[in-house]
Amino acid sequence: SAPANGANGQLSRRNIKLMFGWSVFSFLLLSLLLSIYVTHVLNVAYGVQNAFLNDFIYKTISILDLPETDIISYFPECFEFIEKAKIQDGVVLVHCNAGVSRAAAVVIGFLMNSERLSFARAFSLVKNARPVACPNPGFMEQLHKYQEQNIKANGSINDHD
Repeated sequence: SAPANGANGQLSRRNIKLMFGWSVFSFLLLSLLLSIYVTHVLNVAYGVQNAFLNDFIYKTISILDLPETDIISYFPECFEFIEKAKIQDGVVLVHCNAGVSRAAAVVIGFLMNSERLSFARAFSLVKNARPVACPNPGFMEQLHKYQEQNIKANGSINDHD
């Protein structure tokens, strides 16, 4: 299916809807999140408490937004949560503190993994959905290495919709 992208942090691909990059302040708008049918929240911020425990299914993974943080090591846990939501026809919000680096890196990695996309294609989809998305330099380097790992494991990448 063709991606449904807009500059509002919404990305819909192959039966999974992802919301990402929202700041803590916009996250507090419970009525907005409910109106866009968010069912699951992947909180990858450090030190940010989950606000609406009765309204969403949460997974909290505290990731520091530092170039030396091994973000790839968090991918299996993040991707498992997203895939479980997908099976339940859920809509996942991936959020961090500023909505720029960690959430974007996780969504880029998820697209690279689940759809075998190149880094360039996944990054482009994320930038189209959220123009301020910009993983820190360490995360960018790791995502390029992740692409190489995926090519070695899968033999190819798939950049076609």
